[in-house]
Amino acid sequence: TVRPGSVPHALGAGIGYVPEDRHRQGLVLGRSVAENATLTVTDQLGPYGTVLPSRTREFAQSMIDSLDIKTSGPGQSVSDLSGGNQQKVVIARALARKPRVLVAIRPTAGVDVKSKDSLLGVVRDVAD
Repeated sequence: TVRPGSVPHALGAGIGYVPEDRHRQGLVLGRSVAENATLTVTDQLGPYGTVLPSRTREFAQSMIDSLDIKTSGPGQSVSDLSGGNQQKVVIARALARKPRVLVAIRPTAGVDVKSKDSLLGVVRDVAD
C-alpha cells in the first residue's frame, strides 16, 4: 500500500505522476529542462548523494530524445518551451524512474491540438 501524501513513498512503490497543472505542480519554471526532468532520479546521478552535472545532462538528453522534446538542449530554461514541450518534460520526470503505474491527470490540458496528439501517443506507448 502507498501512504497518501508521501511522494517518496509513491515513487518507491513504482508510481509516476503527471499533475493536472504543470505550472503550479509540475515544473520548476526558473530551472532547466535537465533539472526538471531529473528531479525524481537525483539518487541515480552521482555517488554518495552528489549530483553530477554530466550525468544530469546525459540522462536528460536521453529523455529529450525518447519523448521528442523540442529544445535547444538540456540546459535550456523550461519556461522558454512551448506548452506541449513543457508537458513532455513533466511526463519525462514521471517516467524517469520507470514506474509500473503512471497516473496522469488531464495530461493534455492547455496544449495545442498537435501537442495533444503527441502527448497522447507518449501515454499510449507507456501503457503498452
